[in-house]
Amino acid sequence: MSLIPVYYAFHAQLTSTVINDYVIYDKVLTNEGAAYDKTTGIFTCKSSGSYVFSWTTADSNFMETRADLLVNEISVGVTNTYRRQYYYWTQVVGSSTGFVAYNLQTGDEVKVKVNGRADALFSTLSGWQLHQGTLYKCSYLFFGGHFIVQLLKTDISPKTHNFMS
Repeated sequence: MSLIPVYYAFHAQLTSTVINDYVIYDKVLTNEGAAYDKTTGIFTCKSSGSYVFSWTTADSNFMETRADLLVNEISVGVTNTYRRQYYYWTQVVGSSTGFVAYNLQTGDEVKVKVNGRADALFSTLSGWQLHQGTLYKCSYLFFGGHFIVQLLKTDISPKTHNFMS
């Protein structure tokens, strides 16, 4: 019998500019475990544990953009994007990226809110679980020339260090 982990990981990209609002990253490139909703911009935790989130905010017009990573409407991470002129571009641009490792409980909601501007295409949100709290026991039986597979759900206590939240 072997164990099959349940993974939660996503990566999504913004396709239209957002100003002073919640950011809905609507172009989903990865969504293992289907926990990210591209219509709301919310990652809903399906399995308690430690998660890592990364968000990048690109801004081409404002003097400064603040992007908060929110867990249940509480800011747990902040980035500030300041625009600057690059000598080879005629456009004034800026970007920033934040990383947060955070303990989530089942049902917690994670999203990003900007005060300023998040430009399309270069603004992204990613998240993944560091360990799995749910595994499936998988047993195989060869019978009559066919494999029979049985999956049994089991919750295990992770033997890893939890981050202080």
